[in-house]
Amino acid sequence: AGLGGGSSNAAAALVGAATLWGVGVEDERVQEVASRLGADVSFFLKGGCARLSGKGDVFEAQLEPRSGFVLLVRPDAGVSTGKAYAAFDEDPVLPSSDVSLYNNLEKAACSVTPVVAQVLEWGRAAAGEENVVLCGSGSAVCCIFDSYQAACEASVEARKHEWWTRVTSFSP
Repeated sequence: AGLGGGSSNAAAALVGAATLWGVGVEDERVQEVASRLGADVSFFLKGGCARLSGKGDVFEAQLEPRSGFVLLVRPDAGVSTGKAYAAFDEDPVLPSSDVSLYNNLEKAACSVTPVVAQVLEWGRAAAGEENVVLCGSGSAVCCIFDSYQAACEASVEARKHEWWTRVTSFSP
């Protein structure tokens, strides 16, 4: 769903192995293994709210966590990460520096799994254009709301489309 489940599991296994071997997680060798395992495994070694560069494996800065409530919406269809990256490579979309929430895999994910475009369109109507972003390579979509009640109401509406939903909040 693009929520980092496999990457967070890989990071947890690396932390466990490093601990057993008496090696710090910041050790260059651990970071190198994390980078080879997946683009965002390094992020999960550090956690929190951060800006990364490279392929998502070079820590740049710790960021101030956002506040607000999040509605995750996922259609009953997945996006193949490999196919999404292949579609991106065929027609790359570069990020703009003036956009706060942005995922340049959105166009590729929508081409691989068209229902993702419907979820994004629905989310932007419900939460506002600037408050919706594709999670990873998809298919989950993150919609940000100011209140728990608004997120819950949107969740009910999303479920009418038979989409999976989960309401949560940002936390440090």
